[in-house]
Amino acid sequence: MLREKKSKDQKPKIVKVLENRFRAAIVAQDAMNSGLLAAMIRRELNCEAFGTSTSELLSLLRDQAIDVAIIDTDIGHEAGAGYGLATTISREFPEVRIVMLVTQPSRESTISSFRAGACGIFNRQQPIGQFIECIDHIRDGSIWAGPAETRFLLTAIKDTPSLNSLAMDHSLPLSAREMQVVHAAASGKTNREIASELHLSEHTVKNYISRAFEKLGVSSRIELLLHLTAQSRKVGSERPRLERSNVATG
Repeated sequence: MLREKKSKDQKPKIVKVLENRFRAAIVAQDAMNSGLLAAMIRRELNCEAFGTSTSELLSLLRDQAIDVAIIDTDIGHEAGAGYGLATTISREFPEVRIVMLVTQPSRESTISSFRAGACGIFNRQQPIGQFIECIDHIRDGSIWAGPAETRFLLTAIKDTPSLNSLAMDHSLPLSAREMQVVHAAASGKTNREIASELHLSEHTVKNYISRAFEKLGVSSRIELLLHLTAQSRKVGSERPRLERSNVATG
């Protein structure tokens, strides 16, 4: 929101007043990095931000409201340790928005981050100003990925059979209604849009999605999309073999 600030000796001045302050917790490679990132976030976004450790963050989440968790993939210089922390948070505290920090963009780090429940991934090769944009987008409910990460993500799902092929796949442990809701969610529709389309309440849609997440072992819509993509590819590759088998025996 913009407000005018006036004084006797100055011309009217426009001052940006940030509303809906939020709390961010950072677990970086070490305490110094965590503290520096927290100070920058506080300064740029006018919010509460602080560096912490893995054990302290989990304790804080149980006692206090944390909106955004920023986690390095290599905590304490232990490669990949951040993925385990992100997975724990996304399953126990699904309302927390997670941003993963990576040193170098790669297909593996991109897929692993989103599978761990992250809503965004930021690599340290990008300008620091974009990091602030990333946090700002994530806390408003958006998903963030840089140019390299976006290419990796798109490559992972391109040339994949339509998700509609899963309607014939009885190996998925989902009911018919859960399958309908899952397909709609994977296509990017909101709970409200799904509820309107299927003539359900938003609360019922949320329950269907929660049960489907539990059955499929995923914790976010991005992870759901990746899971269904892999399953769809599997179904698509098996069908030609089945058809050839039928022709051979027919």
